[in-house]
Amino acid sequence: MISSSEQLHDAFLDALESLSAAVANARFERRGDVAIVAYPKAPVPAFNGLIVRGDGAVHELEALLREVPAPGVTAVDAPETIEEARRHGLIETVELPGMLATRDSFVRAPSAGAVDTDAADEALTVMTESFGAPRDWFDELYTRDVLDRAGATAYVLRVDGRPVSTAIGLRTGDALGIYNVGTPAPERGRGYGAAVTSRAVEAAFADGAAFAYLQSSALGFSVYERLGFRHVSTYTLAFAPPH
Repeated sequence: MISSSEQLHDAFLDALESLSAAVANARFERRGDVAIVAYPKAPVPAFNGLIVRGDGAVHELEALLREVPAPGVTAVDAPETIEEARRHGLIETVELPGMLATRDSFVRAPSAGAVDTDAADEALTVMTESFGAPRDWFDELYTRDVLDRAGATAYVLRVDGRPVSTAIGLRTGDALGIYNVGTPAPERGRGYGAAVTSRAVEAAFADGAAFAYLQSSALGFSVYERLGFRHVSTYTLAFAPPH
């Protein structure tokens, strides 16, 4: 029987493949337990590098890293691979808990405002403000055409008419991936991230999804736990220090 960790990882790769197919100049390729991803327009390690499950490809890592710009390695259950990545200069690491919620575990968040699913441009604005990222790195991802082709919905939470938080829900098969949950600093601590995530998960479960998953930041971990997400795996992102 497939484990929750395997369910999450397989759905994560399906989502990246779906999104890459919808975006110009993006690359996604599976090679056994390694996936190669590249989106040079956003030169960040999480969008350009290798996604690895297990240590089966550790001896191929050097050659694989030559294939991607600004490479990062995102690995689960692969301690030897992370050590090898460090040997190749990817010495900075961040741990990202993989979390999963089912219909039975999900706990709906209190309502905090109105949710809009037809405001992709505002979703982009809120997301980039939340993460301090250049808008032009991600503007292609937040077009109606790309979202529709990828099976994704951009959610914007409004309070008194102003956009205060955002998330993307990306559906593949019976899974919903939650991505790019962002709340600008002045709006944090009011339950807005939980509310917009809850709305995306509720909509997916109402439409027949079996589970929702995400990779959490340290800031969001307790928020997602209160929504019924369980910590089922830990991803490690290894990357080179900024110049």
